[in-house]
Amino acid sequence: MATDNEGNPVFEGEVCVTVVSPFELYPDTLVAESMEGIGSLIHAKIVSTNEIYERFGVEVAAEDISDVTVKGYSEPYSGKNPSLAQGMHVTTLENSVTLIERYVKPCKDAPKGKVEIVAGGKLLYEGELPYVNGERGARVFPFVKQDCMRLPGAFFGVSVIDRLIPVQRAYNAVRNRKHEFLNRLSMGVLTVEDGSVDTEELSEEGLLPGKVLVYRQGGKAPEMLDCGTVPKEFAEEEEWLEKEFSFIGGVSDLSQNSTPMQVTSATGLQLLLAQDEARLSVTLSSIEGALKEVGKQILRLYRQFAGTARLMTLTGENKKTQVHYFNAADLSVNDLQFETQDASSPEERRETLLRLYQAGILADDEGKLTTENKNRILEAFGFGSYENARDISALHIARAGEENIEMKRGEATVESYDDHELHITEHTRFLLSAEFKRLPEREALKKKYVQHIEQHKQQKTGGK
Repeated sequence: MATDNEGNPVFEGEVCVTVVSPFELYPDTLVAESMEGIGSLIHAKIVSTNEIYERFGVEVAAEDISDVTVKGYSEPYSGKNPSLAQGMHVTTLENSVTLIERYVKPCKDAPKGKVEIVAGGKLLYEGELPYVNGERGARVFPFVKQDCMRLPGAFFGVSVIDRLIPVQRAYNAVRNRKHEFLNRLSMGVLTVEDGSVDTEELSEEGLLPGKVLVYRQGGKAPEMLDCGTVPKEFAEEEEWLEKEFSFIGGVSDLSQNSTPMQVTSATGLQLLLAQDEARLSVTLSSIEGALKEVGKQILRLYRQFAGTARLMTLTGENKKTQVHYFNAADLSVNDLQFETQDASSPEERRETLLRLYQAGILADDEGKLTTENKNRILEAFGFGSYENARDISALHIARAGEENIEMKRGEATVESYDDHELHITEHTRFLLSAEFKRLPEREALKKKYVQHIEQHKQQKTGGK
């Protein structure tokens, strides 16, 4: 953690998010269900002594943890299943030490919280919580809790795997019994009269093909015992347990890129997809809430540490990359809220667009589909580049958006080849947007945009 001359923490580089394993966090209570319910926590991890020196400027002695190994994955295989072990390398930690960070929530004794960092028996840092990452300018823990399934009155949740373990054991037991029965049917059970054959030889050699079996004269010939067939209860129980896996784990045939044979309609497939999502709704809501909280904290950190000039690269409409400069003052909100939420999938949104088009809602007063709506529909279906190849209206709209950005810093020129109608619509839309209302010098900029719109109107009418 870098500090200035007065010992205050300094934010360096870009904002990054670190995923922490549950085994690295130690809260002061295990009965709290959220981060708000704990007063302090300890974050422990193993790092190299060189990293300690680079971050804190303190030399510490390495600990005896050479038997600990860390499994990592190379970048090209980072998205593959770790169980496949593709691209995996095992690193033995050398010259390493346990880094312990203790975070204390703001309280009466520490109004801004407290952070204590130790390693190798030395105090590396002690001070207040460095990040204003909570609601309404509060300082909170720089961690976000995410559970697969929460437990009442417990800090650490459980996984879907925990619920699948009993089913897995029952499934294994059924399969083992079934294979035992199949082995008995295939190998057979031989019944012999006492003293009629040499049972020891028969047990060692078995009934080999072409074997001559000699039994006592007057005795009963050996015969195979009728074991019947595999009971149908085995297949029924096995099938029921497989369905139980799908219900609990949410891994139906659709999630495995397989369509059920008895379902052929699109409505039925959509219902099955909805059922899969409902089974994992608790986990999905936890992931969604964690992502939102991470986004909130990142924006609050940018507001705290962005400074006077910050460069950001964005990808806007038509997959066009744009570069913007901003500072902390541009993030004028004191807190963040998600006013709207669209939980529908891309396929559902496309289906909705088709229904709106068929109902004629996207058409104008004359019943025709406007060029702007046509471009947006094609872009939603991933054919924006196809439309741009034969219709340059999307390029005019993109140029008008660039002019909106240019006029914030200077002037924009009206060209004779501009589609003035589209430019006027885009500039007017920007004047009515919430982004324009947040600009600090919007009154002066308003006159500039109005004059620019008037120039488009004059050239549209031929200077009349």
